[in-house]
Amino acid sequence: MKNILKQLFLVGFLSIGFGLNAQINRTLDTKVADILAQFPVSDAKHNDQLMEDMLSLNTAGLQKFTQMLVPAGTGDDAAVRYALNSLATYVSKVDSPSRELVEQAILQALNTVQDQEIQSYLLGRLAFCGTDRSVTALTPFANHPKLYKDALATLQSIGTEAAAAEILKAAENSPTETATYSAALGALKYNKALPFISKEANSKLSTHRKEALAALAQIASPDSYALLSEKAQQANYLGSNDNATITLLHYGYNLNKKGTKSLASTVGHELLENCTQPEQLHFRSAALAILAESEGADFGRTLLKEIKNPDQAYRGAVLGIAQQEQFKNLETKWIKAYKKADDATKAQLLAFLADSQNPKAQALLLKGFESKSDNVRVAAAKAMAYQPKAKAVSQLLDQLEKPQSDQVLTSIQESLARTASQKEGGLLLAKLNTVPEHNKSAIIKTLGQKEVAASFDALVALTSSPDESVRDAAYDAIASVAAADDIDSLLAVLDSAATDKQAQQTQKAITGLIATSEASLDANILTGYRASKKPERYYPLFSALGSPEALAALEKAVKTTHSSQALEALGKWQGSEALPILLEAAKAQTTHDTAFYGYLNQVDKSGLPADQRLLLAKKAMPLAKSGREKMRVLKSVERTKTFLALVYAGEFLEDSEINKAAAGAVVHIALPQPGKENGHQGTVARELLEKSSALLTGPDSQYVKIDIREYLENMSNEQGFVSIFNGKDLSGWEGLVKNPIARSKMSKRQLAREQEKANAQMMRDWFVKDGIIGFKGEGYNNICTIKDYGDFEMFVDWKITHGGDSGIYLRGTPQVQIWDIARTDVGAQVGSGGLYNNQKNERIPLTVADNPVNEWNTFYIKMVGERVTVYLNGVLVTDNIALENYWDRKLPIFTKEAIELQAHGEDLGFRNVYVREIPSGEELLTEAERKDGFTALFNGSDLSHWIGNKTDYYAENGVIHVNPKRGGHGNLFSAEEYDNFVFRFDFKLTPGANNGLGIHAPLRGDAAYVAKELQILDNTAAIYANLKPYQYHGSVYGIIPAKRGHLNPVGEWNSQEVIVNDDTIKITLNGTVIVDGNIKEATKNGTLDGKDHPGLQRHNGHIGFLGHGSELWLRNIRVKRIK
Repeated sequence: MKNILKQLFLVGFLSIGFGLNAQINRTLDTKVADILAQFPVSDAKHNDQLMEDMLSLNTAGLQKFTQMLVPAGTGDDAAVRYALNSLATYVSKVDSPSRELVEQAILQALNTVQDQEIQSYLLGRLAFCGTDRSVTALTPFANHPKLYKDALATLQSIGTEAAAAEILKAAENSPTETATYSAALGALKYNKALPFISKEANSKLSTHRKEALAALAQIASPDSYALLSEKAQQANYLGSNDNATITLLHYGYNLNKKGTKSLASTVGHELLENCTQPEQLHFRSAALAILAESEGADFGRTLLKEIKNPDQAYRGAVLGIAQQEQFKNLETKWIKAYKKADDATKAQLLAFLADSQNPKAQALLLKGFESKSDNVRVAAAKAMAYQPKAKAVSQLLDQLEKPQSDQVLTSIQESLARTASQKEGGLLLAKLNTVPEHNKSAIIKTLGQKEVAASFDALVALTSSPDESVRDAAYDAIASVAAADDIDSLLAVLDSAATDKQAQQTQKAITGLIATSEASLDANILTGYRASKKPERYYPLFSALGSPEALAALEKAVKTTHSSQALEALGKWQGSEALPILLEAAKAQTTHDTAFYGYLNQVDKSGLPADQRLLLAKKAMPLAKSGREKMRVLKSVERTKTFLALVYAGEFLEDSEINKAAAGAVVHIALPQPGKENGHQGTVARELLEKSSALLTGPDSQYVKIDIREYLENMSNEQGFVSIFNGKDLSGWEGLVKNPIARSKMSKRQLAREQEKANAQMMRDWFVKDGIIGFKGEGYNNICTIKDYGDFEMFVDWKITHGGDSGIYLRGTPQVQIWDIARTDVGAQVGSGGLYNNQKNERIPLTVADNPVNEWNTFYIKMVGERVTVYLNGVLVTDNIALENYWDRKLPIFTKEAIELQAHGEDLGFRNVYVREIPSGEELLTEAERKDGFTALFNGSDLSHWIGNKTDYYAENGVIHVNPKRGGHGNLFSAEEYDNFVFRFDFKLTPGANNGLGIHAPLRGDAAYVAKELQILDNTAAIYANLKPYQYHGSVYGIIPAKRGHLNPVGEWNSQEVIVNDDTIKITLNGTVIVDGNIKEATKNGTLDGKDHPGLQRHNGHIGFLGHGSELWLRNIRVKRIK
């Protein structure tokens, strides 16, 4: 036991360490290529790791990146640019050796590259990481006719005194374009540039003047005031091309920021004196803000004067400034100002004083209610929301004692909503008895908003109010205050509601109770329903109840004069129980339309598994009365996106009435959704897409056809699911002769005789009608496929009658059970889909998922090795359970045998029988390979022959998908070790893909050095343009270079054979020998890469696929030991 534990620990430890040293000795070019192959990245942690990897390459490595930049339009350097941009941003966070390293690399590149577009790109990266070290190097670019803006932006980003001085120097040397220099100097607030900028402010060009004036405002030197004032005067303190007035405002603002408040006041008063016209008031309000900052509380008197301005927006700006803490002592004066103000100003002042705790201000708010102006009263009502709550509620309710306009009433109610709480419920209720009838609506709404349960009876009484607004408010509020105990009263209100709107409001209240009440309300509602003269008003309640009694009531109501309301309620039923009723109603002429569409809508939103939804949708097709209705069925079919949905939609491509809709459905089902891998593959999908593409028309059809063509071009040539029942006859099927063991003991002649008898019996017992395999016999005579199957997945629809019993035999062995779950005497209540004949392994389904007898069901069955998975109607019922050999339990399950359909003497039916063979390893071998001693290392379904990284490497659709984005680490190695061997495999690359084949490898270390690595690489990628000859595809890394030019185009499969015999390695790629060399001979004068390769002395070890962060696919992996 101790030895076993040690071995387990060692395997676990080694698996963790597979990739620890994977990059230690690789050449610089390879490291750079490996990093680039991983861009772009979406994960921040992954990005940071790549940044550290780049920095670890030091100057030489970073130069490799910059040397790979190419002029725009001459190549693809997107990954390089992405990497450098990320790196410059990454090191910009701190001033560290890393930042200096990147800065120097970019500066070196700037000194050598000649292309202006690349120079522009590099200058942009330098803006992130540049320091004073870069200033001198930027000198040549600061006056460059095309690159000066990039250089100035970088200098501005550096932002030091030296950078500003360099900009000024360049500005003084610039022959024409100086506006950009002025802007940069202003942004850096460089005082020494004032003479230059001031000169520019008098330029004849408005763009130059505009930037120069803005720069002077940013620097905010007192010496600039005269000039800026002069320019504003020349513009008459209005808007102008050079923004002189705005610039003067910015100047005053920046003077305040610098603490030069005296001059800021001068600027503010100048603007105040000269901006008096309506079109200048926005400048004037900005001047007020400058003065408020520079003069403080002393400026308050000016604000009191400014409130008299006739412009409402301007007054609002004045009051906005007056809200500053420094002007709080003016509150009494604002109150006095109210008396002489016009109504519009009074409304603004009430809003301004809303939160004041000054008793005089509070009295003023109440006085506002006395105004003849609705606007003033509205302002007073809204202001009350900011007063102490309890007091405000009382005062607002007092105002309701008086007649109020609807506008004021709404404002009072909004303030009550903000100030009242449930504690004031009694006060609110008391006021209901004293306020005018029309005003009650405000109280009612508040009671509802605060959920005052005690108000229920009062609100019910008010549903009969003579005032329409009060009635509506009462019906609305009831839903918020009702409790389960009020259900009978609510039902009475529902019956007495005078309008549909009132009924709907009451229904909302009751459905709310149904959803929240712990006690059942079914009995109350059903009793009320039976006694009601308006039973249709109860139908929406039944949908909310969801009980069998409610469903039965709706089913009965469908046949009454209120069928449309009943069907509408059924359409809103939560769950799938209403579907049979809707389907039945769709058969009747009077209820067809509503029921038909209601049924399909319910199917779509049912939440049932896709296989079940498809079965349900197909039921509606025979009931469709028009092309429009057929298309609606196809839409529901399309939404399931299953393989059998694809097959079903394809059946209508020949129907001229709906073939275009069918084509659209086929395309939507077959093609993957954006960002997902849920498209369909195989011959069926290919043929249906090709047919559909020819039928598509319309303005966007050309784009869809392009999508189809691209999808088909990338689709594998595998058959995928194929039909093993042609829908017409029993071709491909034969009668069953005993069992596989018994048959194996028969002579060929005896087996032929028995088969002839069984086939005759099959033709007597089994038949095909309307695309269905049926049984009409009385015995137990199964039929089976003529072809034998190994690993496979299968779809089949089946249907049985009452008391039915059947099954699907897998590889000649019983069985995936099918039976009527009502047969409790034989245990059928557990449901279909279990492995009935198992004794040791699980035989009972996980759950019951059967549809009622006489209705179709769908099995999805997957068998790999001895293990079986079954989904029944989309529900998992058997989860990867081993099927036992019924015929001899001491033997394993048969490797290959027929699929059988079982008969038990009852009527049954099978249709849509599709099988996709999952290639096992041995089946992938050619007959010659089997005879020659090859064995498969990949069975097409799992990685049972492999150890290591099974996260990034995984079996998918018969191939190994290498997907580094899944977050795994390390390499994938063969479980066994090999010395001399022949190894064959197929691989498909993505652009820039990089992997490797390790031979004689240990489970740790970089296989290129501790073993031997044979490159797997997209030679055509631009990022690999500068590799050494011994680094390209097929090369024995660092030792023997391979011939190039024999890879198939990226995205196509390649076949490769590797023969290893002692020190001799021969590699054949797509029929061409690309390596044929001897390790000792190749290294007698040292290795080509000059590195130590201790692994060259190893002649035994694992075969491994070595991940370098790239996506690719592998298949047909087989090996033969050379003795």
